[in-house]
Amino acid sequence: SGGGIGGLTCAVALKDCPNIDLDLYEQAAQITEIGAGITVWPRTWVFLKSMGLEKDLLAILPEGYSDEPKLAFEFRISDRKDGFTFHKIYAKGGALCFHRQEIQRTLLKHIPKSYRIHLSHRMTRCEESGDCVKMFFKSGLESTCDVLIGADGIKSVTRRLFPNEGIFYTGSQVYRGLIPKESFAKSYPNHKALEGPIQVSTHIVVYPISGGRTINVVAFFSNPDDEGKSLDGPDIRTATTEEALKMFSGWEDEVGQLLGSIEAPSRWVIRDLRPMETYVSRRIALVGDSCHNMTPHLGAGAGKHMAIKNSHLPLNRH
Repeated sequence: SGGGIGGLTCAVALKDCPNIDLDLYEQAAQITEIGAGITVWPRTWVFLKSMGLEKDLLAILPEGYSDEPKLAFEFRISDRKDGFTFHKIYAKGGALCFHRQEIQRTLLKHIPKSYRIHLSHRMTRCEESGDCVKMFFKSGLESTCDVLIGADGIKSVTRRLFPNEGIFYTGSQVYRGLIPKESFAKSYPNHKALEGPIQVSTHIVVYPISGGRTINVVAFFSNPDDEGKSLDGPDIRTATTEEALKMFSGWEDEVGQLLGSIEAPSRWVIRDLRPMETYVSRRIALVGDSCHNMTPHLGAGAGKHMAIKNSHLPLNRH
């Protein structure tokens, strides 16, 4: 259940199991991925390679891949006019940066033709019995399966069958957006974002995606005292350049240049899940955001990557 990165990874990981008939249910009319950049770290890259995705993903990277240590992130203090770099992280192969849609398209390409993908199927509830799991959809359709893998996101319907405390507001929100690198380079030819990944004061993350043609920007603002408090309104909304610039006023000039260059900024509320005692029952397993959202501060959501790693486990156990 679920056509995001976690659900698709799980489906591809099971492709070499000939005794499995797989149905994938996606609530949207087409499989699309919201968001923008995703960073793949060395351990996750091993999993992607084992599923046969290496060739297609390497074709997207401008410099290919090597096992040599490369700069993964440069850390800067930027909440002042005289910002400075204070640390650099190197990793085997560096940090591989993609657009989420690029990884999703690659996964879809490797979905076996024998799998059945059902679009416009929003599951409203499910019931587990001794011999099957019964699924109920908004359209009125009912279906059964031997095993249900719930990859249905942070607002998971599947998770309702497990004891859990639900989702909560972390006290953090982010401005997200993309910048065409070519036009940005013309306006700010010496900007550090053109050189590679940067993490600014642990609150702004910047790195290139789509073969280096686009700059991905995620700007965090947090109030730890608000963690767990109620928050009304949509989790994702359209933002303005002016409000983002105001939130980071007083920071070094390069921050303003980045935020001011985002074509269509959006504002996201960051929510998370309390740890659960178990994520599996006899016939149901939770993967990806349905079992733990992993806040972006940890860099461990889709790409470091709980969604890919725990979706890959069925292949390891086969």
